[in-house]
Amino acid sequence: MPDLPLPSIRIGRGGGQPAGLPDFKPMNPWGRAMPAPARAPRPPLYQLVVTRAGRGQTPIGPKMQRQYVDALFDVVDGAIRSGAEKEFSDPHIVRCV
Repeated sequence: MPDLPLPSIRIGRGGGQPAGLPDFKPMNPWGRAMPAPARAPRPPLYQLVVTRAGRGQTPIGPKMQRQYVDALFDVVDGAIRSGAEKEFSDPHIVRCV
């Protein structure tokens, strides 16, 4: 079997790519910085606040979207009206910043 020459491997210094090839730089079709991805704005958050006897205003539950706070408001307001909850009064919804 004849001895075939081994393929030469170009090894360079620096460059960061194997075999000393130059670094890959993608072409930028816009000619300026890449545009930032468009993200949907965050929905506003709300929290249920009640007045506790002798303690002032107290937030109840986490900050959440309005539809969930409305459901929590209905439950707390129903408990206050039925007399099951005697410590809470004046529930209201506050928009959080």
